[in-house]
Amino acid sequence: MSAHTLFKAYALQTNITHNRLFLPIAVFFCGAIENDPKRMNVFVFGNSDLQFDSLPLRILPFLKKTCPDVRFFICDPNEEWDALENIIAIDTVEGIASVRLFSDTDEFIRTPRITMHDFDALSNILLLKKIGKIQSIRIIGVPPDMPEDEAAHSVEKIIKTLR
Repeated sequence: MSAHTLFKAYALQTNITHNRLFLPIAVFFCGAIENDPKRMNVFVFGNSDLQFDSLPLRILPFLKKTCPDVRFFICDPNEEWDALENIIAIDTVEGIASVRLFSDTDEFIRTPRITMHDFDALSNILLLKKIGKIQSIRIIGVPPDMPEDEAAHSVEKIIKTLR
């Protein structure tokens, strides 16, 4: 298995059957994340080496300029986070036509976990919720093939509604 192996969680939707949230093994570390009530923290998942999973990272410079009161953290979804009670994340979701906000982990189908390689971000999030480290997570899903400008503006709108 390469360092670019993708873990997948499948999004549930009644009219779309192939939603996948790409959750790569990355080499990023979130670092110390402080709970500052004046600033929103947003985790950004993605893999710059994979075109279909790099859109969240490619739109990040735009988001940093247009949302200066938001702190963005490029994170490995499977690393130990300095967990906040309520998490907002941006990640690639396959099978959606537009940027979408997922507000609950129940919107994703759990993938089979046979080995530790199958322990994906959804598994990590569910574990953190179960042990009380996080209360909620909202994922801003970005389609992998959406034009950068369109994705950036759509994500910006969602972020501004979450403030």
